[in-house]
Amino acid sequence: MVIQARVALAILWFTFALVANAEDRSTNPLPENASASSNKKGWKCDRGYREVDQICEKIVVPDNAYLTNRSFGRSWECKRGYRFQGTTCIVVELPENAYLSQTEGDDWRCDRKYRMVGDKCVLIAVPANAYLTNSSFGSGWECERGYQSKGGECVAVVLPANAHVNSSGNGWACDPPYRKRRGLCVETQ
Repeated sequence: MVIQARVALAILWFTFALVANAEDRSTNPLPENASASSNKKGWKCDRGYREVDQICEKIVVPDNAYLTNRSFGRSWECKRGYRFQGTTCIVVELPENAYLSQTEGDDWRCDRKYRMVGDKCVLIAVPANAYLTNSSFGSGWECERGYQSKGGECVAVVLPANAHVNSSGNGWACDPPYRKRRGLCVETQ
């Protein structure tokens, strides 16, 4: 009995909603390029159109762009390799030794061995006894183990007697049981 009452109530509510929606449409008919909806107006603009003064106006998508699902602001985005300018999408000018990044839009990166300086990709000068790093900060290179950076070059670490290259690779430490004193390794007493 309870289930039958709930079903009857659901049918009654559904019928009321249909009648109310139909009455709303009779006073507020669907504009062109719109579909029925459960919102207060009873309609919404189709994809590719936006509401302007109770009508559905076509969204103008420029060349090299695509329609998005956003209902606010621009309803389109520029394709990869193009950037937004005014109401159009213009091609991204890549400097020499650069490539488009994996993100959308106009983002680009420099090829390996190059660094971004302003709007150019400049070759990283790697001195002898050094290697390239992936860091976007600093020199872009580090000295090999047993060398240290001095004046933009990699010079050999000079080891005093009873010393070895330290764990960082660019300095030295004393062998046990010696300890460092004034640039030498001296016996502990």
